[in-house]
Amino acid sequence: TRPHRQRYRDANAFAGELERALQGERLGAGRRALRKAALAGAILAAVALVGVAVTALRSGSTHGAEAIGTLELGGLPDETPRETLLLRGKVSEGVSGVRVELDEQAFELPVSGGRFQHEVPLRLGTNHLRVSVPNGEATTAVVVRVPTWWPGLSQRERPPLPLPTELSFASEPKTYVNATDDSRLVWIPPAKEALFGGRGGDLGATHFFRDESRRSLPGFFLGKYEVSWGQFSAYLEATGQQVDLARRRTFRSVGTSIDDSNRVLERPIRAGDNEPALRLRIAEVLGYVAWAKLRLPTEDEWEYAARGDEAFEFPYGRDLDPRRINSSGKLDLAPDEPGDRFLTTAPVDSLEIGRGPFGCYHLGGNVMELAISTSASAESNHAQKVLPGYVGRGGSWVSQPAYCSALTRFPIEDKGEGHDLGQETGFRVARSLE
Repeated sequence: TRPHRQRYRDANAFAGELERALQGERLGAGRRALRKAALAGAILAAVALVGVAVTALRSGSTHGAEAIGTLELGGLPDETPRETLLLRGKVSEGVSGVRVELDEQAFELPVSGGRFQHEVPLRLGTNHLRVSVPNGEATTAVVVRVPTWWPGLSQRERPPLPLPTELSFASEPKTYVNATDDSRLVWIPPAKEALFGGRGGDLGATHFFRDESRRSLPGFFLGKYEVSWGQFSAYLEATGQQVDLARRRTFRSVGTSIDDSNRVLERPIRAGDNEPALRLRIAEVLGYVAWAKLRLPTEDEWEYAARGDEAFEFPYGRDLDPRRINSSGKLDLAPDEPGDRFLTTAPVDSLEIGRGPFGCYHLGGNVMELAISTSASAESNHAQKVLPGYVGRGGSWVSQPAYCSALTRFPIEDKGEGHDLGQETGFRVARSLE
């Protein structure tokens, strides 16, 4: 016969019995069966609770993904010669617009069917881009708009992008602009075991030479032109310096030509704004380059820019050609023949036929250029007191043509504080990649 089922007075009695069963108290046979059923029920309840929790978590995760907009942006180029950039991509359901921040600009793009596509304008140079969706994902990128002449350059002719701070692309090929002083710079690529030093021709012992050696050199930017009077005047004005340049810019006499016939000016000549600045004090030169956020080139940098990979003796080639340099040599030129026709200094962008292997003008002649000395011999073997740490390179408008080479080195005479560097000496600027 079936055992008599024990009944409970009310729900409270049943609940008390169930609690004791779960706690393992000793029960009768009928109640032991109840204990098993209660344990099974508790396990099932726990499983059910876990299921509810998992469902709730899944529901919450899905709800969060819907609340945070997602963005998938199409591939962007690192550089492009185009004036506009095609922005296209996909967004998650419910996103109605995309925000675009392009440097100082910001605008909204409409979304249709979860997709967007729009042309945005690019300025020449580096463009900082940020694309985002409301309360959701964002993508950032840097896109460099290069000039139309850039794709025609070889990889070696291209400086790494983006350009250093303060530099931008110029309209003329292979040229870059420094923001502060408007200097035009060219990229001098890294040199691998380039030839430095040596002695060319039969030149006087008063000029310095370095022993031949081979060294590597990192890439850098160098002034395409010598620093002009116009640029130096702008520096004085920008820094509030009151300096009378009238005397410095006036030539009253000139040097002696190669055939020893004296040239005398009939009247004083005032140098134009586009002619190289000279008769400067060393402190003025250093003040200028610091203001422009540039520097002077080292001697190795100057020489490599003048000689190139072929290690020319002259910036324009292997053989002396006085037509290509502004020196003291007198030339008998035909009316339409290009060449040196200048009594004093020449415009910094003149005599294109004398450009160096990387496109720099007047690395030979016009003004002797200051460089940071890297050789102790720059301060030795010379009777006069010289300015330590500096050397003059390239010859000048009063030098004989043979001295306007990529090998000759000149002392910078130290005349004491307050004295300028003379009517032969000017400078060009340089800039490191970093």
